[in-house]
Amino acid sequence: MNVLDGKVAIVTGGNSGIGFATVQAMTRAGATVAVADIQSRIREELDSEHTFYCQTDISKAEDVKQLMEQVHKRCGKIDILVNNAGVAFLGDSDTFPDAQWYKTIDVNLSGAFLCSKYVVPYMKQNGGGSIVNLSSVMGHVGAPRQVAYNASKSGILALTRCFAVEFAANNIRVNAVCPGFVETPMVLGSGEEQLNYLKGLHPMGRLAKPEEIANSILFLASDYSSFTTGAALMVDGGYTAQ
Repeated sequence: MNVLDGKVAIVTGGNSGIGFATVQAMTRAGATVAVADIQSRIREELDSEHTFYCQTDISKAEDVKQLMEQVHKRCGKIDILVNNAGVAFLGDSDTFPDAQWYKTIDVNLSGAFLCSKYVVPYMKQNGGGSIVNLSSVMGHVGAPRQVAYNASKSGILALTRCFAVEFAANNIRVNAVCPGFVETPMVLGSGEEQLNYLKGLHPMGRLAKPEEIANSILFLASDYSSFTTGAALMVDGGYTAQ
C-alpha cells in the first residue's frame, strides 16, 4: 500500500540497521527519501530512483541546515523526518570517558534536536509534517555501563513531547519509537551467550528484526497515526511490560 505516496522524507543514519530498513519501507510505500548519513556513499541496495544521498554530520548545525536546504531545493518540500542516527559506547559510569559522553549526546540528542529545529520551518510552509524520533527501551530503564546512551535516549522522549506540544497547532506531529534489542550486526556479533541473554530479556523470547521497527516508524510517519503526537511507541517484545 502506497501510504506515503508523493511524500518526501529524510532518514538520518539511513545506510545501516533500522535506518536502512526504514528507507526501504518508505520507498516501497511511495516516498522519495533523502538518506542523510555520515558515510561517504549510499548503499547500492537502495532504490536509486526514489532515494538520494546527503552526506551529513547531524551533530553540526551547518551540516543540518545544508541538509534541509538541499532536500527542499531538490524536492520542493519536506513531509517526514526520521531521527534515527545514533552511537553507543559502553563503560562504567564513574570512569566513563568524557569524550564518549559528549559524542553520544552530540549525535543522539543534539543531532535529533538540530534536525527537528531546522526542519520545522519547512514543514510549516508545507502545512504540516511528521517527525519520528528513535528512542529505546533504554530511555525508560536504567542499565549498568550505558549511562550516556540511556541518558540520550531518555532525553529524546522529552524532546519528542516538547516539540509535539509546541508545534501541534502547525499540524506537525512528533512521536518516538522505543525498540528493544534489534538484530543489527553489532548485536548479532556479540557472541552466542550474550545473544541468548538479550533474547531472554524479551518475553517474546527473541530480538526484533529491523523491518519490524521500520514498520512502526512507517505507521507514525503516515496518516494512519493522524491523531497521534507526543507518543512513545514501545516496540520491545514486552521488555518494559515486565
